[in-house]
Amino acid sequence: ARELHDGVGQSLIALGMNLNSLRDRLTDKHTGQADERLTDSVNILSDIEQTVEDVIADLRPAVLDDFGLLAAIQTHSDRFSQRTGLHISVQGDEDVQRLPEFTEITIYRIVQEVLTNAAKHARAQNVLIRLTRSGTNMVLEIADDGVGFDASFSGHDKEAGAWGLVNMRERAEAVGGTLRVESQMGKGTRVFVEIPR
Repeated sequence: ARELHDGVGQSLIALGMNLNSLRDRLTDKHTGQADERLTDSVNILSDIEQTVEDVIADLRPAVLDDFGLLAAIQTHSDRFSQRTGLHISVQGDEDVQRLPEFTEITIYRIVQEVLTNAAKHARAQNVLIRLTRSGTNMVLEIADDGVGFDASFSGHDKEAGAWGLVNMRERAEAVGGTLRVESQMGKGTRVFVEIPR
């Protein structure tokens, strides 16, 4: 995230300054019109800058450091909802004790992956994300109302096209947790993650 900000981000800013300078110089004095290709280039650059900012925020969201996991999940969900039209509800305990940094970013990454799957594959309209405590465990539950799938193929079988599920399971196991998926054709999908606190 830091390299993107300091390297690519600064280069994009410099490129934008150059393009705007050229646009000012090449604008017709009588009509006030700039070359359409130059104006289009400035607009494309603006889109790229926004994309890089989004990537940086997703790699290491500042809100995660400043306000905690639930706030980071809510912020990402709001942005994801705006981009995709998916209605996402986030619930959880506001006063949840902070987890180790690697554990929090792991849970955050799992949420990102599940939301991507819900929008891309499940064709869901609504998603519920719930982050709660259960005894000594932190429990993440994500449920969608999408088309569902045959969950018997979601184990460790990478040949079944379940790379996303395998990656999420491995992420959970890397912090001592477990991941379980429940789904049926036409009945949506539920993902449960339990991680020791």
